Amino acid sequence: MAKFIPEKMSIITIASGHLCLELTETVGWENFPIFAEQLVALLVGAVVNKADGVEICVWKIRLQDCELRLVYEDYPTMVSLESSSDAGDEYLREVQHSLSVKYENLK
Repeated sequence: MAKFIPEKMSIITIASGHLCLELTETVGWENFPIFAEQLVALLVGAVVNKADGVEICVWKIRLQDCELRLVYEDYPTMVSLESSSDAGDEYLREVQHSLSVKYENLK
């Protein structure tokens, strides 16, 4: 099983006004489920719901007491974590820091 590294790690504000942590542009459609399962396990979370479409996958995940969306978009290719609450925004910043520290020597 391939190991994928979240290399982008930038936070942006999405249309809802909440935050989105962009993770990677290198994971394709076929590899998204593998990447998603590895990421959820790494973050000690659980998948709550999966909605897979033709050009987008949206998995609702629970990390600690926070629900986030793990999103794969086909064009432009991007895997990201999205928040829909103030608590989720704060938690995304913690996730960004944690993943950045873990993978900083791999960039």
